Amino acid sequence: RPTVNEIQLGKDGRFYLVADGFYPKQMKISWQLTQEQTRNMGKEQAGNKGKEQAGNKGKALSSEPEYGNNPDGTYRATSAWEIPAGINRNIPYTLCATVAHESLPKPIVTHIKQAAPQIVEPVEFTPMPSGNILCSVHFSQFYPRDILIKWVTIKEKGPELKATKQIIQTEGEETFDAVTKCEIPREKLQHGVRVTWEHESLALPQNRDLQVPARPTVSEIQLREDGRFYLVADGFYPKQMKISWQLIQEKARNMGKALSSKPEYGNNPDGTYRATSACQIPTGINRNIPYTLCATVAHESLPKPIVTHIKQAAPQIVEPVEFTPMPSGNILCSVHFRKFYPRDILIKWDTIKEKGPELKATKQIIQTDGEEAFDAVSKCEIPREKLQHGVQVTWEHESLALPQYRDLRVP
Repeated sequence: RPTVNEIQLGKDGRFYLVADGFYPKQMKISWQLTQEQTRNMGKEQAGNKGKEQAGNKGKALSSEPEYGNNPDGTYRATSAWEIPAGINRNIPYTLCATVAHESLPKPIVTHIKQAAPQIVEPVEFTPMPSGNILCSVHFSQFYPRDILIKWVTIKEKGPELKATKQIIQTEGEETFDAVTKCEIPREKLQHGVRVTWEHESLALPQNRDLQVPARPTVSEIQLREDGRFYLVADGFYPKQMKISWQLIQEKARNMGKALSSKPEYGNNPDGTYRATSACQIPTGINRNIPYTLCATVAHESLPKPIVTHIKQAAPQIVEPVEFTPMPSGNILCSVHFRKFYPRDILIKWDTIKEKGPELKATKQIIQTDGEEAFDAVSKCEIPREKLQHGVQVTWEHESLALPQYRDLRVP
């Protein structure tokens, strides 16, 4: 009876099986490739007849096994088989060899499983205290265990980069995972690093080119003196970035209005970029209706876009304005502003006809528990004769395109 060894992959890319110590000489060795979830399941190839069966699933390289003689008068047989070029090796497969001989009560079947390694997305980039980037690539569900992985720079012709490799097998599973990590200076990653892997399931080595996608830091939305809102994203790589704006007003027709703005790019000394995006609220928007302005930053380094927002609610005067006579004969005027956001509000009092200094006034900011919006009460004690000629209250707030005012006269 023959002894049958395991299927071996030769350096020439062919699979080999050796049966040894049998007599008489005649032997049949057939091959079968099985792929799950494909039309090619269970197609056979007879290694000793040179005929391809079931849609050319297997390709025979010899019309019959190659025989050799042993000193004891028995024989040995070697059969070779090659996977055709049309087979998708990324789909796991099992390769079986069946040995039939008259000395055997039933044929001997041996097999080898193949599953090509798949990269788990996304590749991880972790900034290190040294300023380098730790790159981690995770390969999943390959078989057999051995996998060769190497890291090299693309532009620089230098030695292979030092990297670690950890092989993992989950309990109860036949396939393996591998995690390879390489700590790389940022400037090398910006020019590109190539990860190459070789595995028994692959006809040719595979590779992936990596460049560091540095994650941006995103500022708060700021209103500047030109009346536009600005957002700055800084320290990102590569350069392509999308910043979009959206204005949301409840109980208004402008709910969810998209505002477009192309960012202006700048370069940082470390090779990363910064982007500034500006947004101006259209003149047709009623700013007296509270609104929220959202900016969304999307970049390939981010697992999901960063959304930042600023709420705007214009201050409203509570009617009526209060006039309280004082023992001195002056009038204490009280103006109550309600439901504005954000907190800062500038209020000033001036006489209308007389060109004098700004009148002295007090301002109290109030926020009710559980509410985001603010109220403000401004009070100014004014001589009656000045009120008879008129006093103007002016207020400026981030939610307003222009300062607003109210003229007051003593009733």
